[in-house]
Amino acid sequence: MMNLEEVKIMILYYSILFTLYMFLKNHIINNLIIIEYLIILTILIMFNMLMIMKMENFLILYLLITAISESIIGLSMLISMIRTHSNDFMKSLSVMKF
Repeated sequence: MMNLEEVKIMILYYSILFTLYMFLKNHIINNLIIIEYLIILTILIMFNMLMIMKMENFLILYLLITAISESIIGLSMLISMIRTHSNDFMKSLSVMKF
């Protein structure tokens, strides 16, 4: 069972990953990986907080299903973009191209 200090460390990791997401916007694959790590950390933080409060954790299952479907949609969009633009740079995308 985790204590609050370990939850604080996870929240620190969460803030570091969010900062990385804000500053590293070159490739879409980097953004997708960082977002997936953020979702995994969110699930872990929620699970640990629910274990500390001794509550049921069935809501985490819904978040996990949403995260899986979101990652599938992100990867399919990345594959279709690479097929059409032949790269995954954020700077090569424009609203006017679509």
